[in-house]
Amino acid sequence: MGRWGRWMFIAVLVVAAPVGTALAQVAPRSAQSDCTREVERRGYRVVSTGNFQQFKDGWQLDVRARDQAGRNVNGSCFVETRSGDVTLFGFGWGGGTPADRYEFTCASPDHRYRECQLPVDGRARLVKQKSDAPCVEGRSWGQRRDRVWVDNGCRGKFEVVRVGGGVGGGGGTGQQVDCRSQNNRYQECALRKGYEARIVRDYTGRCREDSTWGTRPGVLWVTNGCQGRFQVVPAGGFGGSGSSGNQNPGQQQRAESHCRNEASRQGIEVRYVSPASFHGSYWTATVAGRLRGQNVQATCRYFPSGNRTEIRF
Repeated sequence: MGRWGRWMFIAVLVVAAPVGTALAQVAPRSAQSDCTREVERRGYRVVSTGNFQQFKDGWQLDVRARDQAGRNVNGSCFVETRSGDVTLFGFGWGGGTPADRYEFTCASPDHRYRECQLPVDGRARLVKQKSDAPCVEGRSWGQRRDRVWVDNGCRGKFEVVRVGGGVGGGGGTGQQVDCRSQNNRYQECALRKGYEARIVRDYTGRCREDSTWGTRPGVLWVTNGCQGRFQVVPAGGFGGSGSSGNQNPGQQQRAESHCRNEASRQGIEVRYVSPASFHGSYWTATVAGRLRGQNVQATCRYFPSGNRTEIRF
């Protein structure tokens, strides 16, 4: 390379360096603006943002905000580079009167498990898959109480319809609701806090309490093809303790941990453990994951008296 060629090469480097730096700064500023707009759409006021991290498919940043009651809320936000979709983690509804129908995005960056808090109380459904990776309910996305969880690269647009506190709200004692396990997948249906359910009609003949259906605080769950109609009443309204009557969160967490550990010991790559529910002498939870390359779902029982754990497929 001649003398003039070397000088031109150096000049190009000098000019390109600040241009590249400026371009690198554009993405964080855009992500910050998109996140602020989405957080404020949920009724919060953004106080600060920071800790920008770049992933293969987008940007993530931490957000501190205040709700309309003046309480500080710390969460994070992910902005997908290709589509501009915004996913919030840790932000529900900040105050005011929420819409009856609300759409939001939930994404699994770099194929990692994440949870998105629902902006309003209600039941979520997938409106549109926006990722190349499939979004299959019960496998790569689902609802757990007031959160939607995603995994394995699923990114989708979800819709939640606001209800009056969930099943049991408005209808009072004796309200009935259908809860269905489609394609044998685990499914949750919201229960109003302080309510429980019992089955009054088994549509498929596959509903067995504590095995393919059950309740815990705030949730009626079904799995393995159970599809039924359930009567909802205030807790204790059926004259028994019920599976939702336990109030021992420490033992509940221990049961979930034992179920996860036992499933892992048996070779399951655990993706999800449902919140455990108490049934008189034992705890039960649903474990989902992969075993020898296949998706599996099992029922776990933990017996605290003997510190014993069982996994049943």
